[in-house]
Amino acid sequence: MFWFLSIFVQRCIYPEYILNEWYYFYLIYCSLFYIGIMFLPWTRYTFLPKLRIFQIFSFASVFVMGITIISLHAFLILNQKPATAYPVYKMALFFVSYFF
Repeated sequence: MFWFLSIFVQRCIYPEYILNEWYYFYLIYCSLFYIGIMFLPWTRYTFLPKLRIFQIFSFASVFVMGITIISLHAFLILNQKPATAYPVYKMALFFVSYFF
């Protein structure tokens, strides 16, 4: 439920800087996570597809946490626009290039 806490904190601190596509990203991410992890019949799948799905959602969770921390740091300490003021694809490229 980190995505809910992330949206709540960002919405309380800087609601005017959050683009609508971030809400869609969080909604799609958490919906697909619960459908993919909780409700799919895992007996039909082998170990490797299960591992791949879990890796994708683990990376998305790290991305959500990283963007939240980067946004709070930029807004509160550096007095800049938070990361959610930019499109999701630009932040995904920034996040990947920053950490890798």
